[in-house]
This record gives sequence, C-alpha cells and structure tokens, in this order.
Amino acid sequence: MVQMSEDLDYAPCGFLEIDASGTITAINATFLDLLSYSEKNEIIGQHIEKLFTIASRIFYQTHFFPLVQLHGNAQEIFFTLKAKSGERLEVICNAVSKTRADTKIIQCIFIPITERGKYERELLSARRRAEEALEKNIELNQAKKELELNSLVLDRKISQLKQVNADITQFSKSISHDIQEPIRKIAVLADRIVVEVAGSLPAARIEDLEKINRECKNLRQLIIFLDRFISLNNVAEEMSLFSLSEAILSAFHQAAGQAGEVHVAFNAEELPIIEGYKSQIALLFMNIIDNSIKFRSEDRLLSIHITGDVVQHNTYRVLKNKYRYAEFLKITVSDNGKGFLIKNEEEIFRLQKLINDHGQALGFGLALSKKIVDNHFGNISVASTIGGGTIVTIFLPLSQQEPQ
Repeated sequence: MVQMSEDLDYAPCGFLEIDASGTITAINATFLDLLSYSEKNEIIGQHIEKLFTIASRIFYQTHFFPLVQLHGNAQEIFFTLKAKSGERLEVICNAVSKTRADTKIIQCIFIPITERGKYERELLSARRRAEEALEKNIELNQAKKELELNSLVLDRKISQLKQVNADITQFSKSISHDIQEPIRKIAVLADRIVVEVAGSLPAARIEDLEKINRECKNLRQLIIFLDRFISLNNVAEEMSLFSLSEAILSAFHQAAGQAGEVHVAFNAEELPIIEGYKSQIALLFMNIIDNSIKFRSEDRLLSIHITGDVVQHNTYRVLKNKYRYAEFLKITVSDNGKGFLIKNEEEIFRLQKLINDHGQALGFGLALSKKIVDNHFGNISVASTIGGGTIVTIFLPLSQQEPQ
C-alpha cells in the first residue's frame, strides 16, 4: 500500500493512484468518504472500472486511458462514479502519468460537481420543455401567421381610408366653396328679375321666382350642414379636460340666442370634468337643445332638464360578446315638447330628407349629434312619444386614454 501524507489524505478533493493495468494502488480518505466506503482495503487492489458507471467505463477505455498514455496527462474529464450506497457521483478528473521505481503509475484528482450537475440538468430539462412547447404550440404559430396577414390587410385598409378621407376633404371644399357661389348668383338673379319685371309678370311667375329664391336659401343651408358634418371627420382640435357643465350652459345660450324670444325653463345638474373635443361636445348639446326649442309645444312652457350619472359601461361598441367596462358618464336630456313617432331608431340618426317645405332641418341635428358621440367612442339613443316629449340618452367615456 502506498503511504501518503496526512495533508494529501484529507485534501479537499479525491485522490486516486492506479498502475498501468488500471488497478487501484492508493486512495485518500476524502475520496473514500465520497464513495461511502469505510476501509481503504475495500478499494485498493480493485480495478478502477469498479467505481464507474457503464457509460463512464466505456469512456475510460476509449478516451481517458489512451489520452493519458499518449500525452501523459488529461484535464477536466467528466466521469459519473458509483458509490457503495448505489448513489451516483458526478466528478471532474485531472490525471497525470508518472514513473516510480521503473513502474508507470497514473495519479488522478477527482472534484465533485454535484451542484453543477443539477444546474445542467435543470437547463437541459428547461430546454426540452421549451422545445416540446414550441413543437406542440401549432395554434400559436398559426396565430402568428394570421396576425402577419391581418397586419398587411390592416395596412391596406388604413391606406384606403386615408385616400377616402382625402377625397371627402376635397368634396367638402368643393361643396362649401364651388357650389355655394352659383347658388348665391341664382338667388340674386331671381331677386333682380322680381324687382325689375314685377309689374309685367303674372302673379304665378312671381311666386315661382320667390320659390326659387327660397330653395336657393334652403340649399345653402343644407350645404352648410353637410360641410359641418363632413368636417367632423378631420379633427384639428386636441382632446382636453374641460367642464361639461360649462360647455352645456354655453350651448344653451347659443341655441336660445338663435331662437330669439323663446321662454325656456332650463335646468342642468352639476356634471363632472370630462375628456374630449370641447367644441364638438358644445355643438352636440347645442343641436339637441335647438331641436327641443324648434319642436316645442305651443300650449305649454318648454322645459329642458339635463341629468348625469357616472356608471360602468362596456367599451366595446361593435364586437358581439366582448366586454371591457370603464367609467362612462350617462347624460339624459329630457323635454316636454311635441315629441315624434320613432319607427326605427337607427334611421333617425341617418342623413335622409334634411330640408322640409318650411326650410327646417329635419333630423340633421341628430345625425350630427351621433357623429360627435361616435368620435368620442360613446353611444346615443332617443326615446319619444307624440305629445309626451323627448328623452335623449348619451354615454360618454370620462377618459379618452387608450386601453392598457
């Protein structure tokens, strides 16, 4: 048995010495303890392959031993050893070939790498799970492909919408400028004919010329309304926080001022700060109040009452069975006017017959109002009965921030 110093015997690594045939000739106490053996005689005289797993035996025979014989040393060779208890011990081995008394020996140092082995196994396990998840996640890969395709379709739709918007803008300019002037000239010409030849034309012809003048006036009013409606597609104003109560009060004064000598009992609750296009919101309530004034009952004082409550409302406006709730302001505008018959609520918000024989805008205010509410991603509805007044209900989000 080879004698060794106490320092080597209890060094913080395993030490093993074998002869040219692979027989163990020396082992230190540290390595003996790592392998769960109690006596050195249990190991000395045994072949080193006794300590290896089958895979490590093959590696020892085909790589490790020939490498040491050829180069005289080996560095950082990985082995899996079998302890006496049956447990496996992963180690890194450094070896060097020496000659002692004309006999070749190989001295080996074994350093346990238990924690490294756990870490590597965890990495391999995680990689395997990731690969399996990637292979199995066919739906995700398909969704990615569909998303790319939808992105391309969306890009084309946006491009088309931009072109449509540009065309609408040009159309609006043409309506508000190019068409207005010929209509004005027709009206002026009709007035001139009435003045110059009033005495020589039959009364029926004079009435026709006056009707031409009225229709020109109606057309100019219609053009103003259409231009205002189209202009809502191109919003130059920035969204901001403002007092809704102040905007409604300003809208009332404007509508009442246009109506002239009309007595109205107007009452509006104090409403919260809201985010949106201030000028559009003012126009929204001006149109609603203006409709109440125009279609008031002649046999009673017009009463307009506005209330508001903060409620939770679904932000999805088109998609079915989709829900995401946020704080909305529910605003109710009620009056005791003539009221009207609603056959189809959707139709009353559409641009249909806008001018009647008396030059009044029929329903245009509601179409304009819905456009403004849509620009704020809200909802508007109307309930009315003949002789029972009208109730307009509006839902507006308190904040216009993008959903997170």
